[in-house]
Amino acid sequence: LDHIASGGWDDYIRQWANDAKRCGGTILIRWGHEFNGYWYPWSVPANGNDPQKFVRAWRHVVDVFRQAGAKNVQWVWCPYHLSNPDEPWNDPFLAYPGDDYVDWIGLDGYNWGTSQNWSEWLPFRSIYASLIRMYSTAFPNKPIMIAEFASAEEGGDKAAWIRELPEALADM
Repeated sequence: LDHIASGGWDDYIRQWANDAKRCGGTILIRWGHEFNGYWYPWSVPANGNDPQKFVRAWRHVVDVFRQAGAKNVQWVWCPYHLSNPDEPWNDPFLAYPGDDYVDWIGLDGYNWGTSQNWSEWLPFRSIYASLIRMYSTAFPNKPIMIAEFASAEEGGDKAAWIRELPEALADM
């Protein structure tokens, strides 16, 4: 994140921005997704990162796109449904780049079922209902999307889980 924020990737980012601008149509970019997990190099808990480093890198990427004139790009800020580790310093809200830098709120969440020793079967609503309430309250002027979701098969009925999605989404 420090290298991004200091301009170390600017040529690469600018090329993406120019390509996006030439595309013409609206492009949604979900950069730095699941930043509140530990599994990506840009994650807040990884590589000596912290929420403010994430914010600086995010804003820098957006600024490079704006300087390139890629006005057709919309930015999707997308935390994972659970912070890992679940510590106060890893609260996704601490890594929010600001309304001027975010167009959409994206949410990623998974029902791991009993496929992992740390997981249990989670209905779709139990993953997303409280998240949608929380983020729509915090950011009432931002559209919310469910950017990633899936269900394991172990521990429940995956087909029923999928069949419940339309009704669950309509309720939310």
